[in-house]
Amino acid sequence: MAVRLFLLFISLVALTEHVLSQEKVVRPKKGIITFFSETSDLSLSYQHIFRDSIIVSSQKIQGIWAHDLINTNKSTYTSVDDSTTLVLESNPIKYEYSFENNPKVVEYRNEYKIISGYKCFKVVYEQLLDSTTIRDKNITPPEIGYTIKKEFWVTDKIKTMFNPVCREKVILEKYYPLEIHYSDTLYPNITLSYKLKSISISE
Repeated sequence: MAVRLFLLFISLVALTEHVLSQEKVVRPKKGIITFFSETSDLSLSYQHIFRDSIIVSSQKIQGIWAHDLINTNKSTYTSVDDSTTLVLESNPIKYEYSFENNPKVVEYRNEYKIISGYKCFKVVYEQLLDSTTIRDKNITPPEIGYTIKKEFWVTDKIKTMFNPVCREKVILEKYYPLEIHYSDTLYPNITLSYKLKSISISE
């Protein structure tokens, strides 16, 4: 019994130290972050490899990888045909964030979970897209209005405007999502989830 209690104590100490080690704010310059998403038809992987001011952004769909290079200093990206040799396929293109139409963002800091050692709290993001709310002449409103809802589990201990599965600028300016659940009123029975598979980053 004493041995069992001792082992339990050691495990709790190790877990506490691991969580506390993630309390320092990191602006990643090195390392890898990988997310995954699975549906009945597709298995998807999303990855960022940090190399100082360059991020190798990769996406795998059904075993096939596609790669981009993101220049974090210039906020541009370009496609590459091989993530090892980094041979460019095209000229740099401006990095685009998701279209945002005055989204409503609500924090729930009292709801939290530990994800890979990071204490994450819930943030709910909602925005209505229809002809009465979209005033940008460059954006064609959808024929049928709908509401997008995203539930983010975020940490404020990682600071970067680039995430493998999130392009909501209003979110990235304050948080770093490590899990996302997406739904909209057009397809109320479908929810997409993006979860962290692994993370190892440093400055």
